[in-house]
Amino acid sequence: MGASSGIGEATAKNLAEKGAKLVLAARREDNLKEIRESLPNAHIVYKKADVSNYDEVQQVVDLAISEYGKIDVLFNNAGSCQQHR
Repeated sequence: MGASSGIGEATAKNLAEKGAKLVLAARREDNLKEIRESLPNAHIVYKKADVSNYDEVQQVVDLAISEYGKIDVLFNNAGSCQQHR
């Protein structure tokens, strides 16, 4: 999660260049598409998802399993902030 910019994007690109098979997720689908297109030889799939939505996170996990059969590492670079009153 949080792969569309900043640390998440840099991490995704670094891992892709090292040959990792990646499932990227973030709220900004256009950015995810650009990252995938900038690395045409990498194994990258992506899914628009918001870390605060359980169902969307589950869909990302399901995508990873269907594409690659398992998850070796899960790196969450997204954050969620809820105010409690």
